[in-house]
Amino acid sequence: MYLLGTVREAWAEAVAQGTLAMETRIALRLATTTVMRQATDVSVACYRAGGTTAILEANEFERRFRDAMSVSQHLQATPWHLETVGRFLLGSPEKPAFV
Repeated sequence: MYLLGTVREAWAEAVAQGTLAMETRIALRLATTTVMRQATDVSVACYRAGGTTAILEANEFERRFRDAMSVSQHLQATPWHLETVGRFLLGSPEKPAFV
């Protein structure tokens, strides 16, 4: 709901104003990065709960786990995005990158 609510607010702003304020872009960055990292944690917990069968190619979970781990390596999930958000929220004069 955190990500969905943030995206809805950003969409409404984009429709109304034709652009997104930096605050909204930062909120999107925080929401997407946080949710991707949480989803990775859930995937790892399921992998561990699956035991030995989770590593077998014959098990459908094995492929899904590999896909989840691949997505977790995407630029969007990197921890330095959280640093970017923190700097912005603390008033750093540095212009945020990739937002």
